[in-house]
Amino acid sequence: MTEKNPEPTFEESLAQVERAIRALEAGDIALEDSIDLYAQAMGALKRCHHVLDRAEGRLEIVRKSVAGDASGIEAVAAELKDGEGVQPARTPRGRATREGGFDGPTPTA
Repeated sequence: MTEKNPEPTFEESLAQVERAIRALEAGDIALEDSIDLYAQAMGALKRCHHVLDRAEGRLEIVRKSVAGDASGIEAVAAELKDGEGVQPARTPRGRATREGGFDGPTPTA
């Protein structure tokens, strides 16, 4: 099942912030439009920070599992609610799934 408005990926959100910065730096936008663009960019930046925070938590789990610190893994994992974390990037024809599969059309040879 495909979502109608999927959450933008980290890369899409970052690109939105970069476009807003370029537009604001150009100075060709009216004040009210600049404020709206700034607000949208801040929302995209907040999404980026959220993804980075979740990625950091997941990396901490990996680091502790490699170090053999089971108690640390459980503590960090408890902070990451089930189903949260870094979302897989969408591919051009669909999206990668958490299980390593693909939910897009089957490629033809």
